[in-house]
Amino acid sequence: MRNLMFGKNFLYILFREGGICHKMGVSSDICRRINDLNRQFGPFCPNRSLVLRTDSKSEAYMLETLLKCSYSGYNTPLPEKLYTDGETEWFAEECYDDMCSSLALFAKERMGDGYDISPVDPQIFKPLTENSVSKQYRFQRFLEGRRTQIKVLCENTKNAKNFRTAIKLMMPKLIGVVKLDSNEFSSAYEIFLSGDSPAELLDEIFRVSRLSADNDEVWAGANLCASTESSSIYKKASFSIPHHGDPFENSWESKGKLLTYISMLEDLAVAFPMPPAYQQHVGRSFLDDLSLDELAFYRRAIWEALFSHASDNDVKNGSKVSCNTRSTKSATTKALNGDPPGEKPSAQLSFDFLSHG
Repeated sequence: MRNLMFGKNFLYILFREGGICHKMGVSSDICRRINDLNRQFGPFCPNRSLVLRTDSKSEAYMLETLLKCSYSGYNTPLPEKLYTDGETEWFAEECYDDMCSSLALFAKERMGDGYDISPVDPQIFKPLTENSVSKQYRFQRFLEGRRTQIKVLCENTKNAKNFRTAIKLMMPKLIGVVKLDSNEFSSAYEIFLSGDSPAELLDEIFRVSRLSADNDEVWAGANLCASTESSSIYKKASFSIPHHGDPFENSWESKGKLLTYISMLEDLAVAFPMPPAYQQHVGRSFLDDLSLDELAFYRRAIWEALFSHASDNDVKNGSKVSCNTRSTKSATTKALNGDPPGEKPSAQLSFDFLSHG
C-alpha cells in the first residue's frame, strides 16, 4: 500500500555520489531545488537521498533546526566567497546515517505515524549540460582538498564526546584538580588521580584530548593533555588550554569543542579542589624538606647500615659523629613537626586524602 504524502513543503537530505559531505535543507519547490543543487554540487545519489513532506514551512524549518543543532559538530560550511547558496547546510558524510535516523525520530515525534520519508525520484533529475558537469567536477576537487579538514572535524567531535566519558570513568579515582597560574598564551590544569589508578585510564584521557583547528586561514593541532605522570602516590594529567580569542579556537572545526574541555576542567577544579596536604607534598619526599645537616646524618646512617661501619671521614672524626647524632635527631624531629608522634608525612598525607573524600 502506497503511503500518502501530505504538505507542499519539503525537508531534504542529499547524498553525493562522490561522498565526503552531504547537503540538508528546506524547499517548497523540491524538483527545482534538487536540480539547481545537482548542477553545481552533484551528482547526487537518488537511492540514498531522502525527502520529507511537512504540513507547513515552519514545520520543515523546525525539523531542519533540530537536525542542525544535533549534528552541529559535523557542520562543514563552504566558504562564502566561493559558494553562497546554502553554504552553511553541509555536513560530514560520517554523520549521514545517524542524521537520517534522527530525521525519522523527529518526524514521528512531530507529525505522528502519518509522516513519509521517501527516496528522491530519479526522474526528477534533468540531463546535465557540459557546463554543469564541469561545475560538479570542480566541486569534487574542492571537497577532495578539504578531506583532511573534514576528517579532523569528525575526530574533534568524537574526542569531545569521549572526553566526557573519560572524566566519568576517572571520578572514582579522582583526588582533585588544580588550576595553575595562567600566562599570556594558555591556562593550565592538573588532574590528580590515586596511585592505584589503571594506566589505561591515563592513556584514554591523553588519547581523547586531541583537538585540531583547521580552516581556510588556520592550521593548528595540539594535544590539550600536554603530559601524564605516574608515581606510587598519584597519577597526574597536565592540560594546557589556549586562551579565548586564539586563532586555534576561532576556526570552525574547534568552535565550541574547546569550550567543552575548558568548562569541564573548570567545573572539576571548583568541585574537587586539591586537599591542602596534597598541594604541599605532591611530587616531594620527606628528603626535600631536610636541612644539609640532616641529609648528612641520613647518608652516614645508610652507609653504616650497608657496610656495618662508618665511612672513612666518620672514623677520623670519631666521637664527633656520635656527639652530633643526638642534636641531628632532634632537628629531624622538629622538621617533621605537625605530624602525630611516630607518623610519617606519607601517612599524614593519606589521612588527609581520606578525609577529603
